[in-house]
Amino acid sequence: MLKFSRSMVLALGALAPVIAHANLIVNGSFESPTVAPGISTTLYSGGQAFYTGNNIGGWTVTGASETADVYIYPNTMPVSTTQTMNVQNGNQALDLTGDGTGGVAMGVQQLFSTTPGQTYVLSFYVGELINEAASVQVYLNGSLFQTATNNSPTTGNTTLWEQFVYNFTATSSSTSLRFVNNSAANVAVNGLDNVDVEATTPEPASIVTLTSGFVFLAFGGFRRFRNCK
Repeated sequence: MLKFSRSMVLALGALAPVIAHANLIVNGSFESPTVAPGISTTLYSGGQAFYTGNNIGGWTVTGASETADVYIYPNTMPVSTTQTMNVQNGNQALDLTGDGTGGVAMGVQQLFSTTPGQTYVLSFYVGELINEAASVQVYLNGSLFQTATNNSPTTGNTTLWEQFVYNFTATSSSTSLRFVNNSAANVAVNGLDNVDVEATTPEPASIVTLTSGFVFLAFGGFRRFRNCK
């Protein structure tokens, strides 16, 4: 009977990370650049506005307006004497309504590498405040893919986050992902946070690498087994 040595088991364990799924999105939680923190006694303190063409740590701001913006805000930024905007992940999040420019189709876009024919999972969170429906349009390679709307009744005075998950199949070696504000003009907050894209199964190169590793270890074990006879 073929037995695996401790060194072989460790080697197999070392191969496991090959099939680990990694987030293909850079700065998915908008932690870069670091913005000024909020001050509990000052409304709308902290944060930073970004305009069309600006870079946000891997994202590019999009939109037809030169005066409208998107806004990175810090966790627990006060927007009234009783309400604060919180984040879903990390210390910062993005508000697609910007600094008082609700209703304008501003957004952010990022290009990332993909494998044609490979299926990926897109996951992100949309945040709404004070029962105002937050709606985001999602574009893949310039075409409308989904519209994600968070209109859940808020229970409290902080941002309520809802996760949206979609599958898509890549058609080229790179894919562009764009999020666009789709909320009405009266909506003050349209939060976006924790954007994640991962392959649903190991990509072809990973499968080849893993399979080759198993074959090599099995062959080596068989040779040692024969030499011991």
